[in-house]
Amino acid sequence: MTWKITSNKLDQAGLLVDESLFSLGNGYLGVRGNFEEGYQASYKSIRGTYINAFHDITDITYGEKLFAFPETQQKLLNLIDAQSVEIFIDGEPFSLFEGEVLAFERQLHFDKGIAERNIHWKSPSGKELRLTFRRLVSFKTKELFAIEISIDPISDIEEVKLVSTVNGDVSNFVDNNDPRVASGHAKRLSVVDVKHLDRMNVVVNKTYVSELKVACASTTQIDVDHLYSSTASQTGITEVYTCKGKQPICFLKANFYTDTLRHGSRLAEYAISLCKENRSKTFHDYLYDQQMYLDDFWKKADITIKGDDDLQEGLRFNLFHLLQSAGRDGVSNIAAKGLSGEGYEGHYFGIQRSICFRYFYLPILK
Repeated sequence: MTWKITSNKLDQAGLLVDESLFSLGNGYLGVRGNFEEGYQASYKSIRGTYINAFHDITDITYGEKLFAFPETQQKLLNLIDAQSVEIFIDGEPFSLFEGEVLAFERQLHFDKGIAERNIHWKSPSGKELRLTFRRLVSFKTKELFAIEISIDPISDIEEVKLVSTVNGDVSNFVDNNDPRVASGHAKRLSVVDVKHLDRMNVVVNKTYVSELKVACASTTQIDVDHLYSSTASQTGITEVYTCKGKQPICFLKANFYTDTLRHGSRLAEYAISLCKENRSKTFHDYLYDQQMYLDDFWKKADITIKGDDDLQEGLRFNLFHLLQSAGRDGVSNIAAKGLSGEGYEGHYFGIQRSICFRYFYLPILK
């Protein structure tokens, strides 16, 4: 039991914390632990996807500016949202804040490198089903963020509809009461390209000042007969899968993120090529690659403690999040919040990499 953390929280107080705790990353790409289907309108959430060191340049405002104060800074940006998948059960939207939640548990597995949600839900009209959401950010293919959704009807359900979106109209989170994210520079990306190519969805964004670009190429697949449609707008693409409800359904969404800093001017073409190369793969294939990487990591990095399961769990959690946060490509580092959120705008505080490793490890070992 010391290889995972578990939460059953559905309240606003624990939501933002769990979004950070259950975030996934690989040093290049980070995704917050958001619910694919979204939340009720009154809940505050930070829906975020980040690439280490991908930034725009913003002005710094001072109450009193003195000599040699810097005039600009770099700001980590929230990127194209490929997390969203809405589910409709005979026309009713699946939501953990409507109907009846008969069971709910989410887990972050340090040994497998995945986050998982297991849900037993009854809709407002009494339709009952079990759902499992699994996701990973790959350590083998750094550009990959994959989601698998399994739906198992329990009661009589006629139709299940899945609505998957890739949305380039995104902003950074702003909270004037939190100095870590109080800057008003929220909207820093414009959508410069949207394409739908043979069930591949491609969105490209560009920053306002630094002129960096980011691309997301997304491909989806489902294991049952279905009706399919897609709609493209100026800012993104929506796909709709309509299936018969009296059967288990498995849905896979694989998203590949590329950026100017690592992939150059042909970043969109590179993301598309990754989509094509991985199109025949299942979530199990991605999970196998993830397991192989982490088996090797834990063989070298694990520290075992006898007699205190809480301390053992906490230590492995820290090691796993450090692995997820550490940039290792020559253009990135370990930000103050890693790749779990926008706190401190992604800044490293000028700490060199060797010192940063000591900073994370020493408090654990004392």
